[in-house]
Amino acid sequence: MEYLGSNTDTELIGGVPYAGAIYVGTLTGTGKAITGASDPVSWNTYCMSGMKTAESCGHTYAGLTGVQCMPAEYGGYCYTGFAMFTGGTVAQHGDSGAPWYFYDPRGYIYVAGVHTGTLSGTNIMVATPWSRIVSDLGVSIITG
Repeated sequence: MEYLGSNTDTELIGGVPYAGAIYVGTLTGTGKAITGASDPVSWNTYCMSGMKTAESCGHTYAGLTGVQCMPAEYGGYCYTGFAMFTGGTVAQHGDSGAPWYFYDPRGYIYVAGVHTGTLSGTNIMVATPWSRIVSDLGVSIITG
């Protein structure tokens, strides 16, 4: 993984076409179009669509104070300012890279970040917030 910027745990993968959709429902779910993206806010309830846990909703945003540290064999760096989420189904190993998103009242999807892990010994999940992904990687959201 390439760590770009001073505070990221996100990798940019290129060279293939992407669709502006997120898998929703079960592990063999269907793609649902992405409408846009924004950082997480306290008044929304969030979902995550992971490879292991599928779509799980009912997560509550708990602030931008999450800290993640890499194991020593990966440099031991600590990164701060991750979005924290509680409640709902806790992510499992293999869910990293999953989108965090919310449904607006019309059922449209807005991405808020990318899952990066669960704080050791807790049920607090952390994500790289959308604005950090944009500033560190210089990307924009692909809508469907």
